Amino acid sequence: MASIAAPGEIQRTGHLLLLRSGAGTQPGVGPEIVRQGTKYSDTAIAGRSTIAWTADSEREAIAKAVESIQRSTGERPLGWYTRYAPSLNTRELVVEEGGFLYDSNSYADDIPYYVEVGGKPWLVVPYSLEVNDTRFWRGGMNSPSDFYETLKNTFGILYEEGAESPKMMNIGLHCRIVGRPSRAAALRDFLEYATGFSDVWFSQACRDRAVVGWRSIPHRSSIRTSGILADTSRCATIGAIVMTGIPLQTARLPEDYTVLAPDGSEIRELVQTNRGSLVHCTLPPGAVSYPVSHRTVDEVWYFISGHGQVWRKSGRDEAVTDVERGISLTIETGTHFQFRNVSSDEPLTFIITTMPPRGRVITRHTLYPDAGLLTMLSPI
Repeated sequence: MASIAAPGEIQRTGHLLLLRSGAGTQPGVGPEIVRQGTKYSDTAIAGRSTIAWTADSEREAIAKAVESIQRSTGERPLGWYTRYAPSLNTRELVVEEGGFLYDSNSYADDIPYYVEVGGKPWLVVPYSLEVNDTRFWRGGMNSPSDFYETLKNTFGILYEEGAESPKMMNIGLHCRIVGRPSRAAALRDFLEYATGFSDVWFSQACRDRAVVGWRSIPHRSSIRTSGILADTSRCATIGAIVMTGIPLQTARLPEDYTVLAPDGSEIRELVQTNRGSLVHCTLPPGAVSYPVSHRTVDEVWYFISGHGQVWRKSGRDEAVTDVERGISLTIETGTHFQFRNVSSDEPLTFIITTMPPRGRVITRHTLYPDAGLLTMLSPI
C-alpha cells in the first residue's frame, strides 16, 4: 500500500488509525510506523461498540488505548475514533481525558467543525463511510471500477466547490481490502488522476496540523467554521486527503516546536499558500544538523538571530557560508546541505520559505549518516 503513489511524490501520505489490540499484540508494528514516518494520531477501542458500556468501563478503555499506542509508537494519540458506534458518553470522556485535540466520531460534513462540550468548543474532524473501501464488503461496490468512479466523482464535486471555500476529501482504506491487487490498481489510477489538477493538496502531516489550523480560528457558537485550510487527512487504515482553496491566514509563533526535521532542527510551522509555506527553524547552541538534501522542494532561508555556518553542495559548486542576523540564502532541490550553531549559549534561528509547501507533497530528503566529507561542520 505504501508504494502506491502517483509520480513518486505522495507516498505514505496517509494516516493510520491504530486499534489498541493491534498495537498491543503486534509490538513490531509501532516502531515500523515510526521508521516509515507515517502518521498515526487516531485510535479505536479494539474494534468493539461502546453503546452498552458504562462510563467507567469506557473511561478505562480509553486510558488503556492511549497507554498501549504510546508504548508501541513512542507518542500519544491526539485524536479519537471509536470503531462501529460511540456511546452517549464517548465525546465527553475523550475531552475529560485531557490529551486529545479532536475526535472523528462523525460523518456529518466535508470539513471539520466545532461542537460544544462542557461549555467549551470541541473540534470534530469527520470521517467518511461513503468514500471507503469497506463498501466492497458492506455492499455498494462490486468491481474496482466502482471504487474508482466513487473517488473520481467525489473529487470532482469537492474540487468545484473548493473554488469558494476549502474542502476535505476523506478516503477510508484498509490494507486487507484495497490492498488486493485489482483494487489497489483503482486507487493508483485515482491518485494519478487527481495529481493532474492544480491547487490540490495530498496531505502528509495529516490531522495533527489540521487541528492546529482549525483550533486557531476564533470559535463562533453553533457556526461550522469553513474559512481556513486545514492540513487534514483521515483513513481507516491508510489513506490520503485532497484539499482545495487557501483563504487568508494569520499565525503566532508557537512556543513549542511542531516537528523535529530530518536534519535534527526544531521546526515551528507558521502559514502557507498553495505555492509555499513559512516555518521558523531553531538549532540549539553548539548543535550540528545532519547532512541531507531535499528531493522535492526549494527553500529560501533568512537568519534572524545567532551565529552559525551552512555547508551547501550542488553539483560542482560547494561552499561554507558564515551566517548571522540579516543573511539569506537558497537551498534548491538536490542541494546537499548541513548547518551548525557556532555559539555555545545562543540558539541559531531563521525563517524558511518552502516551495511547494510542506504537507502538500512529502518533503523527501536523502540523509547522509556518514559525514566524513563534512568534517568542517563537526561539533565544536
